[in-house]
Amino acid sequence: MKANGKVIHIKRKPDILLGEFKKVGKRGMIMKEENGKEISMQEEAIRLYAKEYTQYEALSDLSFENNGTEDEGLEKLLKLIENCGG
Repeated sequence: MKANGKVIHIKRKPDILLGEFKKVGKRGMIMKEENGKEISMQEEAIRLYAKEYTQYEALSDLSFENNGTEDEGLEKLLKLIENCGG
C-alpha cells in the first residue's frame, strides 16, 4: 500500500461503528464460533479490527480520529492532508 501513496488510518470507536451498522437496518449474517456462540459479521469485523489495531497504526503514515459524521471526518481528513503538504 505504501508504494502507491500515503496510508491513512481513520480511527473510530467500535460502539459507533456497530451503531451505524444497526442504523442501516440490514440484518447482518450470523456466524457460529467454535464454542457455539452466535456472533454477527459486524461484531466479528469490529473484533478483528481491535485485534489488528496496532498493526494498522504502525502501517499508517497519517492517522486521525473520527467519531462524528462523515462530513466531520472529511473535514478532518482534508485538514490533515493540507497540514502535511499533501
